[in-house]
Amino acid sequence: MNKIKTIPARIFILLLVLALVAVVLAYSRTLINQIYAYKLLPQPERFTELYFANHQNLPTVILVNQEQSFQFTIHNLEYTAMSYTVEVSINYNNKKVTLDKQAVFLKNDQYKTITEKFSVSQPATKAEVIVNLPTKNEQIDFWVKVSE
Repeated sequence: MNKIKTIPARIFILLLVLALVAVVLAYSRTLINQIYAYKLLPQPERFTELYFANHQNLPTVILVNQEQSFQFTIHNLEYTAMSYTVEVSINYNNKKVTLDKQAVFLKNDQYKTITEKFSVSQPATKAEVIVNLPTKNEQIDFWVKVSE
C-alpha cells in the first residue's frame, strides 16, 4: 500500500514544481523590471558620443569664400534606437549662421560620420563652428580665424 501512495505523491510534487516554475517564468519580466525600478541591479550607462572624426586636422585659418570641410561622428550607446536632431552653425561677427540641420536615426551601437562643408563670406578674427544635438543637450565646437 505504501507504493501506491508514494507514486501519486511524487506526481503531485512534480506538478507543484512545474506550476511554480510556470508562475516564476510568467512573472519574471515583472520581477526583473521591479528589481531595476528599485535599483537593486546596476543599470547600463546610456549615452551618446559626439566627436570630431579627425580632431587634429580641423581647420584653424580659412580664407573668405573658400570652402572648408570637417567630419564629426555620432555614436548611439543609449541601448535603444534614437532619432537625433543635428544642427551645425557658425558664429562670427556677432551673428549665427546655420550651416545644416538634419535628422539622423541610429540603432543601438550604430554610428554615423557626417562630412560638413562650409565657407565664410566675411573676414573675422574668431569664428566658432558648432555641432549641436539639442535633444541630448550635447555639443562640440572649434574655432577658426577667417582671413581675406
